[in-house]
Amino acid sequence: MPILFIIIAVVGGIGASFALIKLAGEKSQSQPELTTAFYAVNESEIFYGKPASYRIMLENHEGKTIDYEIKVRLTGEEIYSKEIRLNSGSSFNQTISFTPNLTDGYPKLEFLLYKNNETYRAFAFQIIPATNIPALNYGLEPNVTVTIVPQNYTKQQNGDIISYRFDTGEKLELKILKDSVKPGDAIYTTPSEENKIIFLGETYEKILPAMVNFLYPVILDMKDKKLKINETFKIKEGYAVTLEKITNQSLQFIISKDNITVKNIMAAGDSPIEYWKEIDDYKKYKTIIIYPKQVNQDELVFDIVQYRDQKVIIVGDKYGEFQVTDIGNNSITMKNIQPIKIETGEIISLMDGKIKIRV
Repeated sequence: MPILFIIIAVVGGIGASFALIKLAGEKSQSQPELTTAFYAVNESEIFYGKPASYRIMLENHEGKTIDYEIKVRLTGEEIYSKEIRLNSGSSFNQTISFTPNLTDGYPKLEFLLYKNNETYRAFAFQIIPATNIPALNYGLEPNVTVTIVPQNYTKQQNGDIISYRFDTGEKLELKILKDSVKPGDAIYTTPSEENKIIFLGETYEKILPAMVNFLYPVILDMKDKKLKINETFKIKEGYAVTLEKITNQSLQFIISKDNITVKNIMAAGDSPIEYWKEIDDYKKYKTIIIYPKQVNQDELVFDIVQYRDQKVIIVGDKYGEFQVTDIGNNSITMKNIQPIKIETGEIISLMDGKIKIRV
């Protein structure tokens, strides 16, 4: 008999929640030992018009290196794809968030795992309105936005010490004694490369090359974007960039925020275009930089980087159960100031949810 799973989110305010129902005919998600473990876990309640988050977990217990591929489909359309090579004993861990399009009924959500180019396992769910919720207009934007949370890591164990190396370059080391990590026995270090540093999964740009505690958060970094004359490119936090004019020797842009022009900028065709947000008469924050790459008669190809207001990190700053203990020229170190309880096989969330690992 197929197993039926129903997960109903709570209704709040005027929002509508949704139920996830396991489709009949799907195989049980039980995982045999000494094989490949594959999980898709719902991490958030599913509300009308809100992003839904799923954590994908893959563990290689095959005794050899395996080539995997994970695909996620929503109503038949592929919204995520990742090729992964895992050594035996290694794991892959990542969260995706998406806002489903409900204009064509109740979408089917599929998680597909391929092993050595062959289909290995598939999970399928269907998002439907909860039965006790009044009918609403389910029309959303036709596109699906997928957000990736950088939680991919490899895990190694040497005695009581487990080391996690994330794809971002960050490292976390836990010394476990009697299902607990004592204060000071969990060490987090962050990588630095040239003028950039990764801290808790987010990218920052150094304000001063030799110091990593004065930083600009990078919230957008796009390559090879194209704009025609009078086209507008909307970026984050209400900002937009409009290409107003191309001449033989210059480019002219309009920078706007919430549909209000904040700056008109003219620059030589091959020079970076910078917008600095004015805080007061003495203080400005770097906000947008455009790097022209190819200038055509009516079109520009460019890279663009967007920043949030600067961040300062100092020794003693706390992030959940961790505290900054050292700041070097190229790295930041944190240690736990509270004990961490460990339950083998469970996912633990650290540093206010920025880091999630399976022990």
